[in-house]
Amino acid sequence: MNTIINIKRMLRIATAATLIGMALTAAPAKAQYINGSFIKGCNLAWLDGEYNNWLGADPTELSWGVSYNSTHLNSYMANMHSMGITVLRVWVNEGDMGDNINGSDYVTSVTSTWTANFANMMQLAANNGIKLYVCLNNGRSDWLENPSQANSYLNNALIPLIKTYKGNGTIFAIDLMNEIDGTVGGSDGNYGTGATWAQAQAYIKNFAAAIHGADPSRLVTCSSGWHAWNNLNKYFKGLGLDFYDFHDYEDNPSFPTAASLGMDKPIYIGEFGQSTATWSDSIQNSAWLSAANRAASYGYAGLGIWDYEYPGSSDYLAMVNPNGSWREVCYTIQSWSHSSGNLIANGTYTLLNVNSGLALDDLGGSTTNGSPVDQWASNGGNSQKWQLTNLGNNVVELLNVNSGKALDVAGWSTASGATVDQWTYGGGANQQWTVISVGSGAYELSNVNSGQALDVSGASTANGGRLVQWPYSGGANQKWTFH
Repeated sequence: MNTIINIKRMLRIATAATLIGMALTAAPAKAQYINGSFIKGCNLAWLDGEYNNWLGADPTELSWGVSYNSTHLNSYMANMHSMGITVLRVWVNEGDMGDNINGSDYVTSVTSTWTANFANMMQLAANNGIKLYVCLNNGRSDWLENPSQANSYLNNALIPLIKTYKGNGTIFAIDLMNEIDGTVGGSDGNYGTGATWAQAQAYIKNFAAAIHGADPSRLVTCSSGWHAWNNLNKYFKGLGLDFYDFHDYEDNPSFPTAASLGMDKPIYIGEFGQSTATWSDSIQNSAWLSAANRAASYGYAGLGIWDYEYPGSSDYLAMVNPNGSWREVCYTIQSWSHSSGNLIANGTYTLLNVNSGLALDDLGGSTTNGSPVDQWASNGGNSQKWQLTNLGNNVVELLNVNSGKALDVAGWSTASGATVDQWTYGGGANQQWTVISVGSGAYELSNVNSGQALDVSGASTANGGRLVQWPYSGGANQKWTFH
């Protein structure tokens, strides 16, 4: 008898601990910033389309010369400053640009031309209120496989640069290699052959330690691109990096909350752009706006658009038109700001689905736990009114006025298509929703537990259409207005 009582007591304690743990994990995570505020960033990887001879000569193609144009770069940076861009990411040593190399492909020094052009770029950035995010090169698997070759660059080119600009605030950070996963073979890398992850990690750890030794204040990271955010927790922690950087290209951004990635430092989305390979102002603008709102609401340190390009470029990702005028996204970046205030004030609202025009509704006016939520023609009834309470960082709870119960993902499910119902509010993450502006006065409601959007199943326009959760796709059936 005593044994049975003790087992029951232990089960009650375990259940209580589980519920407490759920409540603790449900608390909205605050953003981890790198410089005290959300970064509106930009990429200008190279200048005027000159890939690996814009700052200095390509040592294997000296006849190409050097194409650096201070006037052009100053104009581009002035444009960026007008948009509110604060951090510009540039590539400075791709293709050994500016390096002197010997017959064994070891770096022996840096050319005076590269040194002078880099100094000029630094001055232009300072004049225009821009900080430079310096990316060293674009994919050197041979450096990962041959540490002595990598160290020739580290000791004869990079560390002298770090010491020259020690403490200089115009340099935002150093990116050790653009999308280092692209140099690694296998399914978590480039899907082909290359270095190993162990070699990549050793390279990162060695370079990060050397830079911090030369300038303890200098921020260091190494970007991941081939697998968006998925490799961060697997391979980038514990290597001495000061923040993390992943790249993502989606028309309808779906990256999860920063906190859910389990990292120990801030996360910056260093490159972002549309995924559809066509010139479209509407796609480009909508993708960036959704990504900025999502990143700001989801606890990221900032977002860097890819990329400025140059007048005359026909690249569909370019921020400027071929005649040099701004595309729509530039004006959106200029007007957009991340506010710590709430997107939707506390209050009672009717939520209308953008696709159907129907209201978020307590099915049949039920007051029962587990009753499904549907959509229905707006009628002003209490079953269609929801009391919104902000919990911080634009995370809200929604309680139905008729039933007093919370909008809830059934059973804490993280599965696509899981039922959205109502349940007595308990503070769980499955009853909390992140409000994300998607433009034109509409909002996505993303479940904090699953990261999936409140969705009218099958994009139904009929009374009684059921509510589920589904990965955000930008569809009108996943957008809501508050009235």
